Amino acid sequence: MIGMRKFVEETTKMTMAIRQGKKLAGVEEVMVPGERGDRIRSEILDSGELEVEENLLTSLKRFRGRQLTESGTDGNRFWYWQKNEPAGSQ
Repeated sequence: MIGMRKFVEETTKMTMAIRQGKKLAGVEEVMVPGERGDRIRSEILDSGELEVEENLLTSLKRFRGRQLTESGTDGNRFWYWQKNEPAGSQ
């Protein structure tokens, strides 16, 4: 095993080597795994807005007004979405 300091030093060296590698035509920047996602997350947090594809938004709207219900016995648990009934409609 190596210590934390050595790990950080070696990871930093590897990251710098990756970034300094030859880029393909049309490539502006080389990123390491996780970097793109970190940037997207930061942009979302900074703007306070999240872009959602239409099909996902439609699915989420279908679940609006439903309640996640837990069921099961003998340690066999499962959950299902149950449509909320308006008060007095039972």
